[in-house]
Amino acid sequence: MSAADPANLESADNANEHTAQVRESTQYAARYEPGSGTVNVHAKQMATDRRSAVDAPSVDPLTEAKSITAKVLGDSAKTLAAQTESGNYRGPIIGETEHLIIQRQSARTSIAHPKEMLDRQPQIGESVRINYSDYKGAVREFRERAKAQDRDR
Repeated sequence: MSAADPANLESADNANEHTAQVRESTQYAARYEPGSGTVNVHAKQMATDRRSAVDAPSVDPLTEAKSITAKVLGDSAKTLAAQTESGNYRGPIIGETEHLIIQRQSARTSIAHPKEMLDRQPQIGESVRINYSDYKGAVREFRERAKAQDRDR
């Protein structure tokens, strides 16, 4: 086997992308180099190095949602993943990421909803009710009572 063997490089890419920064065997040492977006594979017997470009490890989608929640609701606020089997949520939409819609649940809690499970994409500022059944979310307009009573006065 050589360091240029695609199977070796692919397994090194996958191992480093999802687990540790360095993977090693008796024949090879592979290290993910985040600054360059490459994996360096060192063949020990031949004393050669080979670098291959790889996709950067993916970031947890909830991390970005937590950041948005902290900006809107404060640093002590919590972000929870929606219970997509049978959850029911209502409140204003306070933000979105590439994959998630973030809804304020209370003064210190937000819910992150997966966009692909929703029947429509609510807009930021829109007050909605999201009801899940069997991993499908139905988005409906929701008028908060306090605001409705103020309008009637």
